[in-house]
Amino acid sequence: MLGKIYEKTVDGRISLSGHLATRDIAEDFRLVPCSRRQSDDSPTHDIMARSSIHGKEYCAGKAWQGKTMNGMPKFDLVLEIPGTALEGVKLTALEQTPGEYDVLPPKKKQVAVEATAQQQAA
Repeated sequence: MLGKIYEKTVDGRISLSGHLATRDIAEDFRLVPCSRRQSDDSPTHDIMARSSIHGKEYCAGKAWQGKTMNGMPKFDLVLEIPGTALEGVKLTALEQTPGEYDVLPPKKKQVAVEATAQQQAA
């Protein structure tokens, strides 16, 4: 498991926040609903993180809220943090208990394919 996403209700509003940790990064983040969705395939949330260098919030990726084939709630995440091992890698967060999601590591085959694509692009 690479991290967690937690759903909390504050003043009747749902907020989503979490944490990711790998050898390269340790990031707290929050999921903010996208205000400019153009289609059903567009991301449902922006992943917002706070820089440990300058302390300002930045967009660290995109997320899509949905359900698995079994109807289990999930998020698909794509990080956009340049220079990290997870840049552009698709992650999945599955709900384990109501309001708590485990962020799972990418499948090894996916990581190998994306690493090859990054090397070819360089």
